[in-house]
Amino acid sequence: MADNFNLQPMQAPSMVPASTTKEILTIEEAAEFLSVSKSYLYKQTSAQRIPHYKPTGKRCYFKRSELEEWILAGRISTKEEIAQRAKAYCLKTRK
Repeated sequence: MADNFNLQPMQAPSMVPASTTKEILTIEEAAEFLSVSKSYLYKQTSAQRIPHYKPTGKRCYFKRSELEEWILAGRISTKEEIAQRAKAYCLKTRK
């Protein structure tokens, strides 16, 4: 009597953290996503420096897309970009 076994290869569990696929993040997931401590994140929310939501007035939630925008808002110009803007400004105001 032959046994019929389904010999499908096993799939490895997904190793993608939930914080990279979920749009709404808890404070723990947001801290992991930003690579900061929960304490730092609480300080930022308390000072209203980072976009967040408190639907019940207690737990904090974050939109991943807003966190990405918040990170990118702190871009620092290169020395070359600053020099180009300064040159353009000097040429424009010279009369």
